[in-house]
Amino acid sequence: EISERSNNLIAKMRPLKIIVLTVALTLATVSHCSEIELHKFSFIEELLAGQSFVATDGSEVDAVSKDIVHDSHHSHHGDEKKDNPKEDMIRTVEGMIARVTPDIKDNFVLDIPSKIKKDSFKLLQESDGKIRIEGSDGIALASGFNHYLTQYLHGSVSWTGDNLSHIDSSIDMPPVDDEGIQKVRFLTWSYYLNVCTESYSMVWWDWNRWEREIDWMALRGINMPLMFTGQEYIWVQTFYEYGVLFEDLKSFFSGPAFLAWQRMGNIQGWAGPLDEKWIDSQFEMAKKIFKRMRAFGMKPVLPAFAGHVPDKFGEVHPDANITASPTWSSFKDPYCCVSFLEPTDPLYAQVAESFVSNLIKYFGPNDHFYNGDQFNEMNPSSNDPAYLEQVSSGMVKALKKADPDATWVIQGWMFHYASSFWGSDQILAYLSGAADDEMLILDLFAESYPVWQNTESFYSKPFIWCELLNFGGQNGLYGRMDTVMHKPQECAKDSISMSGIGITMEGIFTNAIMFDMLLDQAWMHAPVPVYEYVNNYLVSRYGAKNAHTEAAWAILRNTVYNSSVLILPKPRLVQRPALVGGTTYYDQCELLGALEHMLEASSTFGHVATFRNDLVDIFRQVFADLFDSWITQYVDAYNKKDTETIKLLAKKMIQLLKDDDRILATSEGFLLGTWMHDAEKWASSEHEVELYRFNAKNQLTLWGPDGNINDYAAKQWAGLVEDYYLRRWELFFKTVEAVISVGQPFNQTYFNTACLDLEQKWQTSKKTYSDKPEGDTIELARELLKKYKTHVASACGTLTFQ
Repeated sequence: EISERSNNLIAKMRPLKIIVLTVALTLATVSHCSEIELHKFSFIEELLAGQSFVATDGSEVDAVSKDIVHDSHHSHHGDEKKDNPKEDMIRTVEGMIARVTPDIKDNFVLDIPSKIKKDSFKLLQESDGKIRIEGSDGIALASGFNHYLTQYLHGSVSWTGDNLSHIDSSIDMPPVDDEGIQKVRFLTWSYYLNVCTESYSMVWWDWNRWEREIDWMALRGINMPLMFTGQEYIWVQTFYEYGVLFEDLKSFFSGPAFLAWQRMGNIQGWAGPLDEKWIDSQFEMAKKIFKRMRAFGMKPVLPAFAGHVPDKFGEVHPDANITASPTWSSFKDPYCCVSFLEPTDPLYAQVAESFVSNLIKYFGPNDHFYNGDQFNEMNPSSNDPAYLEQVSSGMVKALKKADPDATWVIQGWMFHYASSFWGSDQILAYLSGAADDEMLILDLFAESYPVWQNTESFYSKPFIWCELLNFGGQNGLYGRMDTVMHKPQECAKDSISMSGIGITMEGIFTNAIMFDMLLDQAWMHAPVPVYEYVNNYLVSRYGAKNAHTEAAWAILRNTVYNSSVLILPKPRLVQRPALVGGTTYYDQCELLGALEHMLEASSTFGHVATFRNDLVDIFRQVFADLFDSWITQYVDAYNKKDTETIKLLAKKMIQLLKDDDRILATSEGFLLGTWMHDAEKWASSEHEVELYRFNAKNQLTLWGPDGNINDYAAKQWAGLVEDYYLRRWELFFKTVEAVISVGQPFNQTYFNTACLDLEQKWQTSKKTYSDKPEGDTIELARELLKKYKTHVASACGTLTFQ
């Protein structure tokens, strides 16, 4: 095959080029026989891929595609031996059990019986004391193991630490009831991930971290995850087919930390360029991710072509109907206004078909789910219902041309975000472009703004009830437990087309209980009392029932997790300083009691990672509240020109920020160093180190060249608090005192300019941060509680409720 595609080129090339190509073809043959990935011979790709050759007669020969050097490895997909799917899933779950509980891995017997109920698992006691887990597929088996892990072994795996240290070879395996335990799935789908999550939380992950996450997905019963990693490789191959070379994509692809928004057409090129090494390494990892997901029995949702193309595409195809996307979040040229190939153009269907065909070619068989959001936070060029139906119809037809069984998965976010554009006529028309079995909608923010209720269940289209909860992965104890426990169940009864539940947070690592509560409902057939669920959850999270942890969480359950506000408010501590006071969404005085109860329980659970994480998280929240109270008092003192109080409060807030950084530094879940270290690991040159550092820092802070979405993804992390937020507040306090001393009013515009200079300098600072916890969480928490208890108590009632 390669020879046929190369003969014409060889015939016209100079001798040196013939030698180069011959070496490439020889390596390709070796690759085919020995399973060596040819792309690792990077010098060959650099010489061949995307390069033009000059023939002996002086004419230019067409560029050589990377397909030539890759096809030899991928062309024998269909020749691979097919294993028994049931055996594959059993082996996959056995591997997961060995990673989670290696000391007792041999105490489980797994089986997928032919006559078991669909979407169910059963736990049985074997005569030799082993636990038999029967399941309908790999996800059911993993869910059954998780049920035994949490309910019998009182252990857990979570984003914010594990409670597994007590599970070793000496443990007695608790028996299950004689008749066994059986659970049947209540809802078909358990969906996972927002398109933004891969950028806000996962962008720097390696395979080891992804493997852990996929294990967690299986344990939690997730059977439909979004799989967007590595797609840039597919875009390179696809655009090449339409005359766009890799060099032309450098102004199109964003830097790694901003790929989510480049993929959706919001921005292009920002914090780039994206090099081939990153693209290739992500693609290699993506193949592992995809394979492992499917090995469990998950149905990954892959990307689709939504219409966004590089500017070069329009130059190569001048007759194509291409429009400029609207400006997004004040990004200016060259980062804005991404070219959009209208779905009504015949070329759109060709590109979409090529992209899906390449997905299948390079990843292998898939499960026919594709996500493509054409208008994420950007309105279409027309609100004419006929046009909108054409647009969506064009998307579906293109998908099905490449994959006749394709289902288009879309985020319903735009219907809420741009509700002034998307009236009922527009939504109905857009959804009418697909048959009911051709589309699946994610009601992305259903816990606060359920779109299904205002659209007759998306006009009968299948949809998934999703919990969003946070934006940008910002910290903050927050949730609406009663809503999450009851509303999905009510929706399932009232809606004619609800087909699952999903968690679609923009960033993970926060409020794990809120997402676990929703995921657990896939196996519930009726709500349980919230207090009962929480107390049971604590046993698996910390390892045992305890009066003090229950008392602490009763306070949390009735305050931060009983919020009446629909969006998590951001504390003033992480916002650019201004003469603005803080607000609250709960009685802040109550949290002091939760902190005291947690410290009382520390003698029992101080060694448990999840307990220490939660203790630090509560302390972080208390400090954020106290800062809000003090800045509110500070604004009042400024209005009264009370210089003495201004100076006193400024001194207190500076010290609080330093102490906040100290307590955060004791927990591995609150370290800037981890984020930075993970970014730098991907670099192979000093230039890449600087680029990835910039990406990591800019996303957390300015989010754009000029603070376009400033502090949107703010994190209360050790290192970030002291080196960034503290420095801004020090500048602010110094500026306020200076203007008061000369009798001038504070000028926010002038300050913002000075602050931006400080912020931008931090983006390029080469200071490194530790990725290891420092200090003893329990000891420092006791010290700081003693230091601040009176301050917290005296600040009660100073904040305005939202």
